[in-house]
Amino acid sequence: MEISSSMVRLYLGEVTSCIGDYGGLPENIHGYDNAIREMKLSAELHQELDVLRMAIDYLITSPKVDAASFAATHYDFDSDEIMELLFYIRSVVWPNLPPPNFEEVKDIVLVEISTSDWWDKRRAEGKHW
Repeated sequence: MEISSSMVRLYLGEVTSCIGDYGGLPENIHGYDNAIREMKLSAELHQELDVLRMAIDYLITSPKVDAASFAATHYDFDSDEIMELLFYIRSVVWPNLPPPNFEEVKDIVLVEISTSDWWDKRRAEGKHW
């Protein structure tokens, strides 16, 4: 399954942009809560919540991907920080799901396609508003 890397950056950027408001990392992980809720609403609006979850699971489970590069907004996350944030996003948005499973997402390919082209493609497939 192909997933737009720019779409992933867009949604993760919605979360990490709150760092600009704080002038750095929030005091604790709960400082992301409002931004995570906004990201969830946006992904639901675009009918991409399931796709976003698969992309996050892919970033968590795939050692070959630089997950921090998908959240490089106002701050350069190290690998531990981004993993903590991705797991936290997952626990807030999908609290009842089992842990990420590499077998479920191993066939994902993050492709360089603009978010608007991604949305056009999904709309043509009947998967987007």
